[in-house]
Amino acid sequence: MCSSSCICVEVYGISIMGIKVEGHSHLVRDEESHAIINTDVEQYRLTMRRRQIMRTQRDEINSLKEDMAEIKSLLKGLVNKDG
Repeated sequence: MCSSSCICVEVYGISIMGIKVEGHSHLVRDEESHAIINTDVEQYRLTMRRRQIMRTQRDEINSLKEDMAEIKSLLKGLVNKDG
């Protein structure tokens, strides 16, 4: 079933039987699905952290846009009231 290059790795809490991808130390081809899997857990964590930072920044920007729209509306109301 498995050639001499077959390895068993645990990635993200899942055991994977696969074959190392030549020239790539963190890549393994899953024997069952034939998918290429990156086994570099630290890089995965870093990517997830970056995504979280981007989501947070996007949410903060959207909140600021809503605040600006509210301020604009209030200012228009004041101008119309005085005008």
